[in-house]
Amino acid sequence: MKKTILAVAALTLGASAFAQAYVGASVGRGNVSVDCDAGSSCDNTGTGFKLNGGFKFNPNFAAEATYSTSEKQT
Repeated sequence: MKKTILAVAALTLGASAFAQAYVGASVGRGNVSVDCDAGSSCDNTGTGFKLNGGFKFNPNFAAEATYSTSEKQT
């Protein structure tokens, strides 16, 4: 098991030195403390996520794209 983990880590670190493309993601949850109208209830929480990726074409030119959104919990 330890040999497998060590081999995967070595391949990952070695491949990243030559990688020209990447992908990333993040997720988060938020809560806002605000007053609601009297007699009504409101939800002040939400979840958001972001996806990003890029590619290096040559040492002088690269492109990156990001998509992000947030969703209000109901």
